[in-house]
Amino acid sequence: MTVSQNTLTLSNWLYHAVTAFIVALPLLALFLIGQRVAAPDLITGDFPGIPIASTPSPATIVLAGLMGFLPMAAMIYALVQMRGLFGRYRQGEILTAICALHIKGIGQGLVAGAALGVIANSLQIVILTWANPPGQRVLAIGIETDTIGFLLSGALMILIGRVMAEAARVADENRSFV
Repeated sequence: MTVSQNTLTLSNWLYHAVTAFIVALPLLALFLIGQRVAAPDLITGDFPGIPIASTPSPATIVLAGLMGFLPMAAMIYALVQMRGLFGRYRQGEILTAICALHIKGIGQGLVAGAALGVIANSLQIVILTWANPPGQRVLAIGIETDTIGFLLSGALMILIGRVMAEAARVADENRSFV
């Protein structure tokens, strides 16, 4: 199957962009944690409406910040799958079982990232309010519209990956008949 030059060019550009994001996301997260350690008052802006009784200690900020790496790990997995997919596309490989696995992996990463985001946010709130007096500690579990969007997008990608795997299997069968 012939792949257009536009597809090859865009895939190459996306391959490099995703590679940069894979490297940049953890570095950005570490920078933000360091920024919060240096200026702990920024934490209240990150968690509006959550009663943080006192200025969190640097250890508390770091621990809460590290909880953010839970969903990030899943998102990096999704980005690695994207990078693999774009790498195959830029080489002209488009309708194959391995591409379908990458697409399914992207979906799994998005679903896991959304679920882990809910868990991580809840853990961050518990950590940040742990120093509050008894009765003022908070456990908040919330699902936002972007979380639902990630869940639905991930589920769609999983389904597309499954359908693509079936299409690749049929295409292989058809090639064997010719």
